[in-house]
Amino acid sequence: MILRPVGVFMILPIVYIFNQAFKPLDELFLFPPRILVQKPTMENFRLLFRTGGATGVPMSRYLLNSLVITTVTVFANLFF
Repeated sequence: MILRPVGVFMILPIVYIFNQAFKPLDELFLFPPRILVQKPTMENFRLLFRTGGATGVPMSRYLLNSLVITTVTVFANLFF
């Protein structure tokens, strides 16, 4: 009975992070801030990978490393 409200409370920061990731810049700095995104866009991710490639930070490699480590960890936990 107590776990549902606690679970909802714990998932709120993750929902907030995902909503912030898909907001355009004009909506990101809006005052008063909105919790949910009105006009979702992928431009932030395109800009991240373009800027990362130009500065020598291999974001795609970091993403691949994270996926590999996560997959190995999940399967190892399921196995043991």
